Amino acid sequence: MLINAKDEILGRLASRVVKTLLTQSVTCIEIVQANQIQVTGNKYKNKSYRRHSGRPGGMKIRYFYQIGGKRALEHAIKGMLPKGVKGRQLWRKIRIEA
Repeated sequence: MLINAKDEILGRLASRVVKTLLTQSVTCIEIVQANQIQVTGNKYKNKSYRRHSGRPGGMKIRYFYQIGGKRALEHAIKGMLPKGVKGRQLWRKIRIEA
Protein backbone atom coordinates (compact mmCIF):
# COMPACT_ATOMS: atom_id res chain seq x y z
CA MET A 1 0.00 0.00 0.00
CA LEU A 2 1.43 3.37 -1.04
CA ILE A 3 0.62 6.60 0.82
CA ASN A 4 1.68 10.07 -0.33
CA ALA A 5 2.37 12.25 2.73
CA LYS A 6 2.63 15.55 0.86
CA ASP A 7 0.50 18.23 2.60
CA GLU A 8 -0.99 15.66 5.04
CA ILE A 9 -1.32 16.51 8.74
CA LEU A 10 1.10 14.59 10.97
CA GLY A 11 -1.22 13.08 13.59
CA ARG A 12 -4.05 12.29 11.20
CA LEU A 13 -1.75 10.47 8.82
CA ALA A 14 -0.11 8.53 11.68
CA SER A 15 -3.46 7.41 13.08
CA ARG A 16 -4.66 6.38 9.61
CA VAL A 17 -1.52 4.27 9.08
CA VAL A 18 -1.84 2.55 12.47
CA LYS A 19 -5.56 1.89 11.99
CA THR A 20 -4.81 0.32 8.59
CA LEU A 21 -2.08 -1.88 10.09
CA LEU A 22 -4.28 -3.09 12.93
CA THR A 23 -7.48 -3.76 10.94
CA GLN A 24 -6.31 -4.93 7.51
CA SER A 25 -3.85 -7.66 6.59
CA VAL A 26 -1.33 -5.64 4.59
CA THR A 27 2.18 -6.85 3.89
CA CYS A 28 3.80 -3.42 3.62
CA ILE A 29 2.86 0.25 3.91
CA GLU A 30 5.17 2.63 2.07
CA ILE A 31 4.96 6.34 2.86
CA VAL A 32 6.61 8.70 0.36
CA GLN A 33 7.40 12.44 0.57
CA ALA A 34 7.44 12.35 4.37
CA ASN A 35 9.52 15.54 4.62
CA GLN A 36 6.63 17.55 3.15
CA ILE A 37 4.25 16.68 5.98
CA GLN A 38 2.35 19.52 7.69
CA VAL A 39 1.50 20.37 11.30
CA THR A 40 -1.23 22.73 12.49
CA GLY A 41 -0.91 25.92 14.51
CA ASN A 42 2.48 26.89 15.91
CA LYS A 43 3.72 23.31 16.17
CA TYR A 44 6.29 23.87 13.41
CA LYS A 45 8.34 26.00 15.82
CA ASN A 46 7.09 24.86 19.24
CA LYS A 47 6.64 21.05 19.06
CA SER A 48 9.53 19.50 20.96
CA TYR A 49 10.99 16.01 21.09
CA ARG A 50 12.94 15.23 24.25
CA ARG A 51 15.41 12.49 25.06
CA HIS A 52 17.54 11.94 28.12
CA SER A 53 20.85 10.14 28.39
CA GLY A 54 20.24 9.20 32.03
CA ARG A 55 23.10 11.38 33.24
CA PRO A 56 22.68 14.64 35.16
CA GLY A 57 22.12 17.42 32.64
CA GLY A 58 21.61 14.89 29.85
CA MET A 59 18.33 16.27 28.46
CA LYS A 60 18.41 16.96 24.71
CA ILE A 61 15.53 18.89 23.18
CA ARG A 62 14.96 19.09 19.42
CA TYR A 63 12.10 20.81 17.64
CA PHE A 64 9.95 19.77 14.67
CA TYR A 65 11.71 22.09 12.25
CA GLN A 66 15.09 20.62 13.29
CA ILE A 67 14.30 16.90 12.97
CA GLY A 68 12.12 17.09 9.87
CA GLY A 69 8.95 15.33 8.87
CA LYS A 70 10.34 11.81 8.48
CA ARG A 71 11.58 11.48 12.07
CA ALA A 72 8.45 13.14 13.45
CA LEU A 73 6.23 10.71 11.51
CA GLU A 74 8.28 7.73 12.75
CA HIS A 75 7.94 8.99 16.33
CA ALA A 76 4.17 9.49 16.00
CA ILE A 77 3.53 6.07 14.45
CA LYS A 78 5.71 4.23 16.96
CA GLY A 79 3.90 5.92 19.83
CA MET A 80 0.52 4.77 18.51
CA LEU A 81 1.50 1.14 17.92
CA PRO A 82 0.92 -1.47 20.64
CA LYS A 83 3.86 -2.03 22.93
CA GLY A 84 5.55 -5.43 22.88
CA VAL A 85 5.97 -8.15 20.29
CA LYS A 86 2.89 -7.22 18.24
CA GLY A 87 4.00 -3.60 17.87
CA ARG A 88 7.50 -4.59 16.77
CA GLN A 89 6.07 -6.96 14.15
CA LEU A 90 3.82 -4.23 12.79
CA TRP A 91 6.66 -1.66 12.77
CA ARG A 92 8.64 -3.90 10.40
CA LYS A 93 5.87 -3.52 7.81
CA ILE A 94 6.32 0.26 7.51
CA ARG A 95 8.71 1.98 5.09
CA ILE A 96 9.06 5.76 5.28
CA GLU A 97 10.93 7.67 2.58
CA ALA A 98 11.82 11.34 2.66
